[in-house]
Amino acid sequence: MMHRLNLNNITFNIWLPYAASILFVTAVMGVYYPSRQEELFRAHQLEALNHLSRTVALGVEISLELENFEGLTRSIEYIANEDKFTFAAVILDNPQHEYEILARYPEGAAVETALQERSDYLIGEQPFSASNFRGKVIVAMDKATSDQTIAELNRPIYYLLIASFFATILLSLVFAQRIARPIMEITSHAQALQRGEYQTEIPLSQGKDEIGVLQNALISLRDDLHQRKMENDHLTANLESMISQRTAELSQTLEDLNRVQGVARLGTFTFLRDLQLLKMSPIAQEITGQDQSQIGYEDFLDLLDRGDKEMLRSCLTQGCPEGRAFKQDVRLWAGDQTTWASIILESFHDDNIVLGIIQDVSERKHAEDALRASETRKAGILESALDCIITIDAAGHIIEWNPASEETFGYTYAEVIGQPLTPFIIPSAMHEDHKKGIAHYLTTGEGPALNNRIELPALRADGSELIVEIAIVPIKTGDSVIFTAYLRDINDRKEAEREIQRLNENLKNRVVEQQQTAEKMRLIAEEAEAANKAKSAFLANTSHEIRTPINAVMGMAQALREEGLDSTVNEQIDTILGASESLLGIINDLLDLSKIESESLSLESAPFDPVEVFNKVQQTLASSVEPKGISFSIFADTNLPRQVKGDALRLRQVLLNLASNAIKFTEIGGVEIRLTSQTDGEDIMLECEVRDTGSGIPADRLDAIFEPFTQVDNTITRTHGGTGLGLSIAKRLVEIMGGTISVESQLGRGSTFRFEIRVSPADLTEADIDEEIAVAPLLRALHILVVEDNKFNRHVCRALLGKKHHIAEAVNGLEALKLLRTRHDFDLILMDVQMPEMDGLSATVEIRRLETQHGWPRIPVIALTANAMDADKQLALDAGMDDFISKPIRRETLLAIIAQNVDKLPNRAQSTT
Repeated sequence: MMHRLNLNNITFNIWLPYAASILFVTAVMGVYYPSRQEELFRAHQLEALNHLSRTVALGVEISLELENFEGLTRSIEYIANEDKFTFAAVILDNPQHEYEILARYPEGAAVETALQERSDYLIGEQPFSASNFRGKVIVAMDKATSDQTIAELNRPIYYLLIASFFATILLSLVFAQRIARPIMEITSHAQALQRGEYQTEIPLSQGKDEIGVLQNALISLRDDLHQRKMENDHLTANLESMISQRTAELSQTLEDLNRVQGVARLGTFTFLRDLQLLKMSPIAQEITGQDQSQIGYEDFLDLLDRGDKEMLRSCLTQGCPEGRAFKQDVRLWAGDQTTWASIILESFHDDNIVLGIIQDVSERKHAEDALRASETRKAGILESALDCIITIDAAGHIIEWNPASEETFGYTYAEVIGQPLTPFIIPSAMHEDHKKGIAHYLTTGEGPALNNRIELPALRADGSELIVEIAIVPIKTGDSVIFTAYLRDINDRKEAEREIQRLNENLKNRVVEQQQTAEKMRLIAEEAEAANKAKSAFLANTSHEIRTPINAVMGMAQALREEGLDSTVNEQIDTILGASESLLGIINDLLDLSKIESESLSLESAPFDPVEVFNKVQQTLASSVEPKGISFSIFADTNLPRQVKGDALRLRQVLLNLASNAIKFTEIGGVEIRLTSQTDGEDIMLECEVRDTGSGIPADRLDAIFEPFTQVDNTITRTHGGTGLGLSIAKRLVEIMGGTISVESQLGRGSTFRFEIRVSPADLTEADIDEEIAVAPLLRALHILVVEDNKFNRHVCRALLGKKHHIAEAVNGLEALKLLRTRHDFDLILMDVQMPEMDGLSATVEIRRLETQHGWPRIPVIALTANAMDADKQLALDAGMDDFISKPIRRETLLAIIAQNVDKLPNRAQSTT
């Protein structure tokens, strides 16, 4: 039979797999089963050893707890009756050495050697921990003692496998010969069908086995193939039609693909190595900025950075090195434009062709840059944070540990990251609460300690305890949650609080002294306030009392000046007026200083012409310049604005103070005033310079001249008088108006004062100031009621008003009301404020009430008062008065204000003069 077993013989091909399979199974069983038996046997032995070691470990723990070291040997002697063990030992962990053997059995057993050569022994181990001891119990058995037993168990198995192998080989050979014969016949008919001989006669088999079924199936296949050949001819025609249709569909798909590539900014290019030619799709041309259908690849490479350029050149011309395919993001430089692109090179069946894909990824790169910047900022915040920042996951493992945490707790980042937080910084008494808190939040979403600042104890690496202030914030990320804790070491603060508490105890004894001191200070403050009020009241009363007689003196002098007396008398009258003006100036200076010091001085904001203010100053001071024979000139910049908004009265007061002071100290030469302006944002800075050629100021006195009551010459032989308030008031007024003032001087050569004030621009339409109203004559005779308790002031009013008008008098408010009830033809009332029985304010209130009650025509009431404070003027206006004149009264001022108020109303009194 062996001569028929060749490689082409079907019997051989059927028998050989069977034989090989049987041989393989026999070999596997011969190897696997014995080894499996040995593995199970040794596992059983090892389990027995582990059980013995656990039993001994229990006794060892009891002996160590009782500190009975002699009982250790007795504990391991328990296994003396067990079979086949080699030795047992109690081993203690020792930090200085690898281990230390506390007890062994049998005595003198080579435990150290066995532990170093573990492959020769089966060892059962059980760790123990008692008191301050930690170690393990081992029980060992020599593997050689069990090898013989295992060999005896496996010998019958080997015999059985060999017998089964040979029996199966013989049976498979017989089976192969029986099945091969009909298969060969079927093969012959199949070859005929393969050649297209569909008329081949195939006998119909009556057998029911697989060979018979296969032979009958071949007959059916023959008939079926004949039928299919006929159908195939018909299908071929249909297929050609379908190919045409699918070709059209493919063209449409390619168009759709091009559109998708355009949306995705995805282009392609092809490099032909032999022609050094690069063909690029329209999208690729758009990304690279190339508008040619075919370009040299050098043009494309020049768009890349040097490193990317050389690597891409090598991959295109020579192929990329193995394992280093070109697939990376590159930066393309097209003029001033920079584009990030992803380039991928793909292999092709033709070595001459390299396919590439290019995609615009600029937006992605920008997003990645922003993300990296965000991560960098986050890392910087964590690195520079002074507080500890610790983050854990839901399982309690550390995922963030900043440098402040390392410094505070003594653990490095590498030591703690990924480890549970509990053993590191949480005291053991709080471990369970920490776990329950996390579990409670994960279950309910609530945590009483979260989002609150609390104080808790914590542990350092050296075991010391500290108090930390902690705030825990849960952060949800998708379906998971992390917890970030911000901790601050407050040991020092707690110590400080304890120190403060101790100091507070000490301070309790001093509270009474402080209270007594506070009471004394309160009394002193009340006395100072009372003194200040008394000073203000005294100053107001003094001003009132002085202005009243001055009013009489100046009023009568003005009346006499209008009588046309001879020149000698007029000179005497002018002397009286000059002295009165000087006295009035001193009183005004004192009042201004009082207002400034009490911060009750208020500024007006009204349109005015700066040049006009300077011209009036020149007119006012002309009479004091002429007798001295010096020059007095004013120069205004041609670019000065015509109108500005500010307090023209206070500006005039500063100029008068500085200019009159310069004239007073100048005997030769002259005084010069210059006015310019600068724009400062939306405001205007008026800049003024007052220069004189007078005696000058010593250098050691320059810093003091702006102080109140200070003069350059304070000796009893001084040449010039004055209170020393003018420069101080000027300085403070300039500062209130938002400016500065300075002085330069040389002794014997003169001085220069410079100041600037801040004003606002004004429209010409706002500057509706009728200057003529102050001098407009009263064209008709008026009926005027003068209410004044001082007879000298009543005479002054009569003298100043002249004989043209009809004057009625009343000595207080009650007499005025009595008179008004009988007659209502008065055009004007001049009302003193301070009077006995009924003052002017109360009288005016009552007059306004009567006018409303009886329908009387409104009569203008003008206040005449020696109280020149702004608050006094406001009280008069609030009472219903129409205007305000402070004493002493000047004739031109009185007539101008009367004309201004009377002209507002129709002529109600029919004069019969």
